[in-house]
Amino acid sequence: MQCCFFHIGQDSFSFTNHAKLLFTANEAPAIKSNEGLRRRIKILIAKSSPHVATSGDDDHYTEYMKERGAFVYYAMSLYMEAKNRRKMSLTKDIEDATAEWFLKGDDIENWVNEHLVEDTNSRPRSNWIYNELKDYWAENGLEKVPSSKTVMARIRELGYDVRKNNAIFPNGEDGDDKGQVAQRVIGVRYCS
Repeated sequence: MQCCFFHIGQDSFSFTNHAKLLFTANEAPAIKSNEGLRRRIKILIAKSSPHVATSGDDDHYTEYMKERGAFVYYAMSLYMEAKNRRKMSLTKDIEDATAEWFLKGDDIENWVNEHLVEDTNSRPRSNWIYNELKDYWAENGLEKVPSSKTVMARIRELGYDVRKNNAIFPNGEDGDDKGQVAQRVIGVRYCS
């Protein structure tokens, strides 16, 4: 799988993926993920504070080169153990960091977590919810708003009920909502 990643205001990069990916850095790159990436990428937490270069510092290159061979041997030994077990052991830190990283890269999930609140009496129309998301993206400089179908599919993946239904109480914020049967997000209320 070959991927190219572009993010507003950040450097783009690309890579070819053949196996499980292990990332470690001061800050992980923000990328849009798909299921293939979600299965393969794991974020490793750096246990020490990030290195900040000072003037005249060679970034400890000499020390790094001395340690490189031992580190590579150690990493390969652990890889062989995992291969023999046919399973990679993941710590809670790795799982939490990976989940947090995917959340940062999922604009729809971030918007849903920020703007949709559970309310059993509310059933806003899905196209109204989509228009609110579109307006939010435009106000915040995000480009290429996904289609309504893509957004609603992602909202379903997040566990929300999206289906045809009427509204018990029409949405007061949606001037076109008369309570008629329409595609609705059941049991949520929009908060701006």
